[in-house]
Amino acid sequence: MCDGIDNDGDGVIDNVDVGNDGICDCLRIATLGLPGQWGNGDVFATWLDTRSDNGAVSLNDQVLTKDLLDKYQVIVAQNLNELNRTYSEAEVAALGAWVKAGGGFMTLIGYADPNERTNVNTLLGAFGMSYGAQQILPQAGGSTIPVSTWVAHPVTNGVTQIGIDNGYPVEGMGQTLASEQGHDVLKAQDVENGHVLMWGDEWITYDSEWTGHPEYQVELFWLNAIKWLTPAKNCQVDIPAPN
Repeated sequence: MCDGIDNDGDGVIDNVDVGNDGICDCLRIATLGLPGQWGNGDVFATWLDTRSDNGAVSLNDQVLTKDLLDKYQVIVAQNLNELNRTYSEAEVAALGAWVKAGGGFMTLIGYADPNERTNVNTLLGAFGMSYGAQQILPQAGGSTIPVSTWVAHPVTNGVTQIGIDNGYPVEGMGQTLASEQGHDVLKAQDVENGHVLMWGDEWITYDSEWTGHPEYQVELFWLNAIKWLTPAKNCQVDIPAPN
């Protein structure tokens, strides 16, 4: 039951997962911007919607305010290059305050040319983080480049390979959790009561990386990331062992 109450007295509110799939049924998650167009499928419109009662709510280009952000526990920024506007200082401040109060903010990149970094870097500036200008790790032989260097962390638990194609390096504050060929591609930062996670690409949202690469742990990465981004005493469920 998603009622905002710790019904079983274990110290965690709404830790419900009827399907035992590793996603809290009560999860309140939203996305900014649009899905990518370089591959088929959309992790938020398919995989997540079947595992959470609420699914993922698309905020697209809505103005970020305290009232809007407070409806969600986790927000993921997708392609912010098509908003036809830039985020204001007030929106950046609202996002920063929301994270500090316990929100989880994740960013993806790699949807377009380097100009796409403008909006996402504006938001990340609240946390001293950004994406670099150089495109990195273009695919070879029709396949993404596997990232194989990982640092132990709740987000990377059990992950040994995930692919990237034409991403951007992650820079600034936070702990670097993954790198490939000298490029940092994953950063995590605790910001008071909340968390920020930067991934240097967007191909983890496409079907090809889930179904065409059994050597990649894309689903496990998403399960880990969403759990870490969700407030510690709210909607925390066990992640099942990989098949």
